Amino acid sequence: MSSSSQPASASDANQPRRRKPLTLLVINPNSTVAITDGLRTSLQPLCPPDCTLEFITGPPDAPKGISNRTEGVESALKTWEVIKRDGWLEKADGFLVCCFSDHPLAHIISEHTPKPSMHILTSSIIHALLTSTRFSIITTGPLSTPQPHIDAAVHSVLGSTSSSRFASLRTVGLRVVDLKDESFDRALVRERMEDAARKVVEDGSDAIVLGCAGMAGMEGWVVEGARKAGLEGVKVVDGAKAGVVLLEAAVRLNGV
Repeated sequence: MSSSSQPASASDANQPRRRKPLTLLVINPNSTVAITDGLRTSLQPLCPPDCTLEFITGPPDAPKGISNRTEGVESALKTWEVIKRDGWLEKADGFLVCCFSDHPLAHIISEHTPKPSMHILTSSIIHALLTSTRFSIITTGPLSTPQPHIDAAVHSVLGSTSSSRFASLRTVGLRVVDLKDESFDRALVRERMEDAARKVVEDGSDAIVLGCAGMAGMEGWVVEGARKAGLEGVKVVDGAKAGVVLLEAAVRLNGV
């Protein structure tokens, strides 16, 4: 009998099955390349084994930042054209839309493929619920200005408009593009991030969600702001990081 026809040994049967390599597409639907670069720096170290992260940015005519539903829709339609043009529906196994909102692009992708697609608002909340008693969100936008599109999206994920787990939403008084603009006052960005962290600790939160993809890498400022408010060891939730881990799990659970 040839060696090729020998039955597998018991030791061979007990070896872990090699998993299929995956490709996850990380999508920045606005046109600010610096935000994509920040995501790449933050997420590559978390890339699971047998997995490749690919990154794309919205086209140049997409909004530079997304702060309302109109910009969300515009960025979704323009970035969707890039995804179709470059064949990502076929090449990628899962899709992470890095905008902290109920971004339409995640739904558009889901309408065209059964492959998992999510935005970072969902992944943030899942992570926060698993690791904290109450969470708050800090996000971009004018100080003390309501963000109804984010509130509505959070309540949709939680399934309630009055969940005791969601403590508050605080804005930092900055635009999305300010966060990664090296010519912008970096001391002011840090000050606003620390101040927002202090306020949400006072709101009774033990976890703080970074409510903008442009906040990637700013966890240290948030921790310092919480410490100044008297909370040591605050949990800082980065939805893009959580999204990579959750998306990879979702793809694997689909049998890939």
